[in-house]
Amino acid sequence: MGRLALVAALAAIPSGPAAAGSIPCGAARPGLELISNAEGLVIAPDGTIYFSQPFVGPNTQYLGRYRPPYDQPPETQWVDMGGTNALGIALDPQRKVLYAGSRTLKKLLRVTLTDPPTLRPLADVEGGINGVTLGEDGAVYYSDQDGGHLYRVDPEGAKTRVTASPITEPNGIAFGPDGKLYVVSWATTEVTRLDLANGVETGRVLFATLPQVKGDGIAFDARGRVYATASSTLYEISPDGKEVHPLGRTAGANIEFGAGALACTDMYIAGVGQGIRRFQHDTAGLDVPWHRPAPSPPSPPPAPPVIAFPGQYASSPPDWRFPVWPSGCRRFPGEEKACLEFVALDYGRLSRYAAANAALGPPRPREARVVFFGDSITDNWSKAGYGGFFPGKPYLNRGIGGQSTSQMLLRFRADVIGVKPKVVVILAGTNDIAGNSGPVALDVVEQNLSNMAELAREHNIRVVLASLLPVSDDKRDQRGAPILRTKDRPPESLRALNAWMTAYASATGGVYLDYFSSMADSNGAFKPELNDDGLHPNAAGYAVMAPRAEKAISEALARR
Repeated sequence: MGRLALVAALAAIPSGPAAAGSIPCGAARPGLELISNAEGLVIAPDGTIYFSQPFVGPNTQYLGRYRPPYDQPPETQWVDMGGTNALGIALDPQRKVLYAGSRTLKKLLRVTLTDPPTLRPLADVEGGINGVTLGEDGAVYYSDQDGGHLYRVDPEGAKTRVTASPITEPNGIAFGPDGKLYVVSWATTEVTRLDLANGVETGRVLFATLPQVKGDGIAFDARGRVYATASSTLYEISPDGKEVHPLGRTAGANIEFGAGALACTDMYIAGVGQGIRRFQHDTAGLDVPWHRPAPSPPSPPPAPPVIAFPGQYASSPPDWRFPVWPSGCRRFPGEEKACLEFVALDYGRLSRYAAANAALGPPRPREARVVFFGDSITDNWSKAGYGGFFPGKPYLNRGIGGQSTSQMLLRFRADVIGVKPKVVVILAGTNDIAGNSGPVALDVVEQNLSNMAELAREHNIRVVLASLLPVSDDKRDQRGAPILRTKDRPPESLRALNAWMTAYASATGGVYLDYFSSMADSNGAFKPELNDDGLHPNAAGYAVMAPRAEKAISEALARR
C-alpha cells in the first residue's frame, strides 16, 4: 500500500466520543439532595460545583461548593459574605477567582480560590445585578435587571456599559458559539442576541421567543443548541432560534453543564428553594472559559534515560512531535493529516532504534543477550524514575510507546532478529485492544503475536510471551477527572488474550510470563500502589515485574 493510500486508510479510523474543546470528562453523578437552595451556579474544570443560596433558608449569606470525589457533604457555608447574599456567580480558573454579584452591597465581589478563601469588592454595581458570566476576554459581564443594561468589568475592576439601550428586565446571559451575547428577560418572552465589539454593543436582534415569561438561566451545548429556563420549565432552542421545545418542569434558575469529574453531557439547573437538579442530556456543553483549567507550570525537562552500554536503548527523537500510532492523531485537531502522514511515513518506526542497533556489536561469547520488545510498558522501563532496567545485564530495550502488534511486526526483524539475542520477551496487545491502530479482532492480534514467535524460533531465538497487565479506573488526571481505562481496554479482552498466550506458549515450547497475577488485586484491577495512571507500572510496579521476567528468561535459556 502506498503512503497516501495508507494515510487515507488511517484517516478512516472512527473517533471516540469527546467533550467539546477536548475537556476531559468523568462519569460522576453525585447526590444533590443536601443542596436545598441554589441560584447562581458554575462548575469548575475539576468538577467542583459552586453555588449561591439567596432568599431562603439558613445559608443566604454563604457561597457553597461541592468538590470531587463527592465523598464529603456539600460545603453550604464555604464563604461567608458578611450578611449579604449573591445571585449570579462566575468563575475564572486562570486567575483562580470566583465572582459574585451582591444586590445588598451593590458590589461585584472577588473570591480567591485559596484555602482559606479571601473576599473583597472588585467593582460598584447596580442594585439589580442578576445574571453573571465570564467572557473569552477574561472580563465579567452582568445584567442589571432593574435598569435594563448589561455591564462589563475587567479583572482590575474597570467597569463599562455594554448595551446601547435598555432591555426589558434582562436576567440570564451567556455567550454563544458565535461570540455573540444572548440575554433572556424576566418580564418578557424574548431572547435577545447582541453583537459586541470590544465589549460594547454594535447591534441586536430578537433571537427567539419563549412560550412563558420569567426567563432566568441560559446555556449552550456543543452543537449550538440553546437551553433556557422560564417559569420553572426547561426549553431547548434550535441554533437558529426558530424552534423552541419544552423539555419538562425543572428548577427555574441558572443552567450549567458538567465538567471534570462530572459527566459533561449532564446539565445542572439551580432553583431558589429547589436546590440543584440534574438533567441527563445527549451532548456536552459548549467549550467555555471557566471549564478550561489554568495552565500547569512548565515541567522540568525529563532526566535522561539510564543506558548502560551503547545500543541498549534509544529515546524518541525530540522532533517527533506527533504520536506514532494512528488514533493518537485525534489529539491534534487541524493537524490530523500531517500527523497521519508522519505515522504512515514509518508505520513500524524502524527509525527509532536504527542507530542503536548499528551501535551494538555482535554478542560476546557466552553472552545471554535478551531483547525486551513491546510498547510503552517496555519503553518506560529504561526511563528515569522507574527503578532502572536490569542493571548489569546484557538486556536490550526495544519498546515504542503506543504501538500495536501490527506495527511491532514490521520492525521485528530489525529490532529483534538483527541484534541476535538468545531470548526475546514480547509484551504486546493492550494497544490493539484499545484501538490505537483502529478496530481489530483478538484473533488478528493473536496472529501477529504468533508470527513474531515463529520468526524468532526460525532464528533460534527463545520466546517469552508476557501477559498483558491489568488496568484500573481509580486514578484521576491533573484536572480531577477520572481516568477510565476499562472503557478502552475491557478486562475480559485482556484476560482472553492472556489465556490465548498461555495456551500458545505451552503448545509451541515457549514460556508464558505471568505479570497479571502479581499486578492485579482481588477484583482483577491494577493494584493502586503499582501504577500512577491505571495503565502503566510505576517504579514499584517494575520492581514486581523484574524478578518474574528474570525467572522466565532463565526458564527459556534452560530449554533446548
